[in-house]
Amino acid sequence: MTDAAELALDFINKHVLKLDEEERKGFRSRSRQLYSMAYFENLKSTIAFAYSKAKEYYVKSLVQSGAKSVDVKKDGRKDYAYYLFGIIEFLKNEGYNDVDGSIDSLMKIIEDKSIENKILNYMKWLKYFADAKIESE
Repeated sequence: MTDAAELALDFINKHVLKLDEEERKGFRSRSRQLYSMAYFENLKSTIAFAYSKAKEYYVKSLVQSGAKSVDVKKDGRKDYAYYLFGIIEFLKNEGYNDVDGSIDSLMKIIEDKSIENKILNYMKWLKYFADAKIESE
């Protein structure tokens, strides 16, 4: 297993930095917002909120294609979808290979309280690296 910090940095470098400037900045904002929400409220409601913005079909298509080719629909937010995709990639590295990008599969996994702190730690590192690597205005 790889460290959460290494996985977060790898995700930023491999996926987020390849997005256009506006999308990168959106991801940076989401990394701040969603980590704070999860820390101060709870992880389940944060995940549900992010899915409500991203739209499930968009997250699923990111997971299925490995973020190679995704049909962007106007009602789905790419920044939220990529953030959820990052969490799913982390979970797959942790051995949760049955997560398919659906909200159902992700909610089932986070029922296990032992993974919640690992996800929060990963989210913290996503925030740190997004802040460090994505230019602000």
